[in-house]
Amino acid sequence: MTAQRKHTATAEFDADAFLRGFAEVWRNHDVEGVGEMFTEDAVFEASFGPETHGERAVGRAAATRLGASVFERVPDVACAPIHHYVAPTFAVIEQVQSGTPVGGGRV
Repeated sequence: MTAQRKHTATAEFDADAFLRGFAEVWRNHDVEGVGEMFTEDAVFEASFGPETHGERAVGRAAATRLGASVFERVPDVACAPIHHYVAPTFAVIEQVQSGTPVGGGRV
């Protein structure tokens, strides 16, 4: 998942707080919170979806819809972080998502 955050040069940026917030909204299945983690030019890449590589959403609204879709398709989805890079204007968060899709089968 990739998200870009815009901050003024004078604003303090707390990368740990950003990561905690990102994990919290996913853990709580907070669709509105997920959307708030992304900017208008963000790119969110889910590892599963209609394409071979999964599904890609560009922009806050699309990322919010894709987050909601993940929660609908895999109601017990859980996320475990693997790697991350977070800076004031750019974040890359790689995580493993696990859960049982509605209707069974593989994600």
